[in-house]
Amino acid sequence: MKRYQIPALALTTALTSWFAPVQADPTPAAAVSCHFSGRVYLTFDTSGQGAGEVAGYFTDIEGISDPLFSGPPSEKTAFFTYRSNQFALTPLEQNGSIQLYQVSAGTFNIYFNPKPDGNWNSPDTFSGDSSFPGNPIAHFMRHESLFYRTEALGRHDVTEYLVSSKPFILNGHKYDFKAITPAAVTLNETVSNTPEPGVTGFPIVLPQAANCLAVASEVHDER
Repeated sequence: MKRYQIPALALTTALTSWFAPVQADPTPAAAVSCHFSGRVYLTFDTSGQGAGEVAGYFTDIEGISDPLFSGPPSEKTAFFTYRSNQFALTPLEQNGSIQLYQVSAGTFNIYFNPKPDGNWNSPDTFSGDSSFPGNPIAHFMRHESLFYRTEALGRHDVTEYLVSSKPFILNGHKYDFKAITPAAVTLNETVSNTPEPGVTGFPIVLPQAANCLAVASEVHDER
C-alpha cells in the first residue's frame, strides 16, 4: 500500500495547486471596480414607448489578476461579457433639450466565455457560448432608473445588486463574484447618439462605455 501513497499525494497536491483560489479582497466603497464597452439595442413604437437591452464586454475587473482576453482586446476575444434582460423605456416630459426616459426594473448577468466570439450584430453571443449557453457566473437585479440624452450623448446611472454567483476557473485560478463584489456595483454609463447599423428586433443600436463603482453594504436580499 505504501508505494501508492506518494503518487496519490502528489496528484492531490497537483490538483489543488492547479485550481488554486485567488484571494480577491472586495473593492473599497466608491472605488472603480470595472470598465466595460457595449451596445444599447433599442426599438420604439409610434407612441414613443421603447424597449431595449444592453450587451457587451469587460475591459478590466478589479479582483481578477489574469488576462481578460484570449488575444488582442475586443468584443471577439473577451472572456467576460454581460447582457441585461429586455427593459421598457417610458418617455417622460422633456426638460429643455434633455430627453428623459424611465427604465423599468430588471436584471443584469455577467458571463464567462472560455471560447469568446462576441459579435455586435448578435447580442446572443454575449450571453454564453456553446459550452456554457445562458449560464451566468453573476446575476444582479436593479430598480427603476432614469436614462437621459441630449443631442450629443446619453447617460444612465444605476445600481445593480448581486443576487447570486458561481465560482469559475481562469488560467487555473478560482474566482467568484461573491468575493469580488459581495454587495452591488453602480454602473455609470455613457451612450453615444450616433447609431450603428441596426440588428434583428432592434433598429437602433447605440455605442456605450461605462465604469462600475463598488457599493459597500451587506449582500442584497431580493425580498
